[in-house]
Amino acid sequence: MKASELASFTSGLTFMLSGYMLSVHNLIPHLFSVSWFPLVLLNFLKYMDERRLPYIVLTSFCLTMQFLAGGAEILLMTLLILLVLLILLSKKRILSEAKPFLFLLFLFLLLSSIQLFPFLELHLCSIRRGGLSYFEATTWSFAYKDFLLFFMPDAFGYGLSDTKYWQNQSWLKTIYLGFAPFFLSILYLLSKDRKKWLFLLLMALSFLFALGKHTPLYRLIYHIPPFGSVRYPVKFLFLFFFSISITTGLGLDVLKEGVLKKDKRIEKAVKIAFYLGFFFFLSFAYVLLFKDELSRTFEVLGFCPPEFNTVQFNIHNLRRFLIFSSILSMLPLFLLNLRFKKFLLLLIVSVMGADLFLANYGYWIKADWKAYIAKGKIVERLEKSPGRYFVTPRTSEEFKFFPRNKIALGPYYASLFGLYSIDGSEVMRIKWHERFLNLIKTSPSFEAARKWLEIGGVRYLISSKKIEGLKEIERVELSKEIVYLYEIEGAKRAAFFGKVRWARNEEEAQSILLDPKFNHRSELVIEGRGEGVPLSGELIEGDLKILKDEPRRVLIDVDTPQDGFLYLSDTFFPGWKAYVDGKKAKIRKANIAFRAVFVEKGHHTVELIYSPASFWLGLVISVFGILTSIYALRSKRRLLF
Repeated sequence: MKASELASFTSGLTFMLSGYMLSVHNLIPHLFSVSWFPLVLLNFLKYMDERRLPYIVLTSFCLTMQFLAGGAEILLMTLLILLVLLILLSKKRILSEAKPFLFLLFLFLLLSSIQLFPFLELHLCSIRRGGLSYFEATTWSFAYKDFLLFFMPDAFGYGLSDTKYWQNQSWLKTIYLGFAPFFLSILYLLSKDRKKWLFLLLMALSFLFALGKHTPLYRLIYHIPPFGSVRYPVKFLFLFFFSISITTGLGLDVLKEGVLKKDKRIEKAVKIAFYLGFFFFLSFAYVLLFKDELSRTFEVLGFCPPEFNTVQFNIHNLRRFLIFSSILSMLPLFLLNLRFKKFLLLLIVSVMGADLFLANYGYWIKADWKAYIAKGKIVERLEKSPGRYFVTPRTSEEFKFFPRNKIALGPYYASLFGLYSIDGSEVMRIKWHERFLNLIKTSPSFEAARKWLEIGGVRYLISSKKIEGLKEIERVELSKEIVYLYEIEGAKRAAFFGKVRWARNEEEAQSILLDPKFNHRSELVIEGRGEGVPLSGELIEGDLKILKDEPRRVLIDVDTPQDGFLYLSDTFFPGWKAYVDGKKAKIRKANIAFRAVFVEKGHHTVELIYSPASFWLGLVISVFGILTSIYALRSKRRLLF
């Protein structure tokens, strides 16, 4: 783009401090994926300019890193943008230009296979396999009224209630940009640089996707795989924020060069901005002097809850926007008359950075790190005697936000302390595990849920309600509220069964388990056919002992007087392999979501190891991709095809 160092710094500063990037700083996969986008674009544009093979390799590498970061939907949009650039910037026929692009995709698939194959395996087993409903896929779409949020952060107070939170765009806490990025971008768009049309196109594409349900075109996009599995269209605004960050830096160069060359159009734009800044300053003075009158006016006009944020909040942001906008509007005029132009340009960038930071930084709760990782009573008790736990839905609702949810040990804290919640905290949940989990969550009472908790091997229950008949082993008092930790004595992670009912699918398995006559403590439901499995059909008291329990390996000592099934209440998933005394055995799906291995009578050692073929196959292909990339990088060929 041939931008100056200051312009490059300005673009980076705008992108970094924009509301979008600060909003997703806690969403690490998304943040990292978006961060790789500029490098993808840079290397691809370098290829389009120089036609050198190494730039194709570097683009593929950056795409791979973007995918490995975890933001699959960002990767989809990136690939779409590369295709658009290929069409717009091609100097030859599209078919001839398609060859290097296909090679780029091929190389990306090779490099990313180590993660791509396991990801596809997970997707096929997850609740996302059949896609999302249109309602789910378009939740948190960018609305037309949200354009106001570029200048007034959180003006509508989307976080004031759960209803507003889910009915409006709340995925991005703030999208504030302020006056300066738009002013400088307009200066660039008024220039004669032909690349401005590219950035305008990128912005248009960004809004086309981000508007989601608010544009009829998205209903068509929704039916194009895999967009039917993508949630929260507003996340596609990253493309707009990237584009306006670039045009902001380029606009600063246009301003500098226009002032030095005494360009009449730039001088006119600067003078218009000054008059606008004078208006901003007068408005700021009015808001400052007549705050009470303005507050009453806002309330009369309806600019208050429930449709808007609180009047005090919006007046504070209005005042801040006006003072920063007045300063940033007036400063360019001094460039026309003063000598210290470099200093003034640095001052403009500094004030703009301060505006972005002060508007966007305060939308997250601050917490002391030591307090965050401190272990409470419940954690300490679970560490002494490990076991799977479950937080009741009512408790999760009552203790929803930090630090209360940490006291109730919400499922997202389990990994922090090395514990195991049956709830999990992933969005791509295993579909059969989700089916089983819903049976627990929709149970009207503890007695109704007890069967499912025992089947799932849930040893501990965390509840804000006193539950009779359960052994209370810990309690945490918080003001007038109490969180109880109970132990479910009948729950076992591993058990042995001699009586089995066979089911053709999950639906039939669930139907059997729901039968009031079914005894889950003496019978097991397994999906499949029972041919060649000799069972006595009697209750078996086998001796079981878990010798080793690691993330990828479980070792169990079994001693049973009769043939039967070893049942383990760990989620069934492809890639797990079972060995009985070193001989490979089949793992069957039991009780809708868990594992069972047939074991003959006698004393045996059963080992379950997670060693997915998808990973090893992907590893081999990725190694081949790395070797191919090294060869291509060493190539001295200028043109790829």
